Amino acid sequence: RQLETKNRELEELLTKDPLTRAGNRTALENALIRVKNQHLRHNTPVTVLMLDLDHFKKINDTEGHTAGDKVLKRLADLLRARLRATDSLFRYGGEEFVVLLKGVSDARASELIDALRHDFAQVDFHAGGARFRCTFSAGVSSFPTHPSTESLRLSADQALYRAKHQGRNQVITSTEQDDDGFPTA
Repeated sequence: RQLETKNRELEELLTKDPLTRAGNRTALENALIRVKNQHLRHNTPVTVLMLDLDHFKKINDTEGHTAGDKVLKRLADLLRARLRATDSLFRYGGEEFVVLLKGVSDARASELIDALRHDFAQVDFHAGGARFRCTFSAGVSSFPTHPSTESLRLSADQALYRAKHQGRNQVITSTEQDDDGFPTA
């Protein structure tokens, strides 16, 4: 039993982000392969959401890194509270998160994340005597529109970049014609 516990603890250290308790990039890559295989077996949609906090560097620079950590944790908690047990949350890097939704079309995923985006924008954060709010932008992509795990991730990233480029605090859904010259975020 003690060995099993140690193995679980080690596995968690290797696959979880310590701040947000979301999966890390290694866990994401493994999950993408699993959900693609499930999609191929059962022909159910799989949607990837890429989220990035807007102007996060400014929050860290103005309010401090402790305040920035609170924002990251709050977003992760809010996402977890809204996700189903079959969905997965990952911290992709810095202020970027990825969500995998199984059995949800990209249109429905866009609606869900847009409602969450609206709710998150209403959250008051406090740092010292200051009060501030934060927003995020999101890109949405799905199987089978994008047939490989790499094209799925890249198209969600490009959609996220477009959301940032078009003014932030919005959700953009990827299409098959996404090769529009926008670099990835």
